[in-house]
Amino acid sequence: MPRKTETPALIPAPAADNNLPIHQIRHRSIKAAIWKNQTAKGAMYDVRITRSYKVGDEWHDTNSFGYDDLLVVAKLMYDAHSYVSALRAKDHGTGRSGKQRERATPQAS
Repeated sequence: MPRKTETPALIPAPAADNNLPIHQIRHRSIKAAIWKNQTAKGAMYDVRITRSYKVGDEWHDTNSFGYDDLLVVAKLMYDAHSYVSALRAKDHGTGRSGKQRERATPQAS
């Protein structure tokens, strides 16, 4: 199955199937897949970075990156961190209008 080599910033993934990531971010041929696992202590998130490449007509994935891929991997990790941070804040009810944010704001004297 051929894959696009274009660069959509965010690729939504269906969350209904537990065998699929909850979110994917792609830059060129490198992808960050974000997985959610429920534990007794709450949700845990795992991020897997892969690079796609083509041999003949077949697509493959690898976890090996060349020198030219390193900044793209860093950007993907930064974007994945931002996405997971937002999910964790939502899980813990500390979004922008959450009470913890109000407590953390310094009060004028």
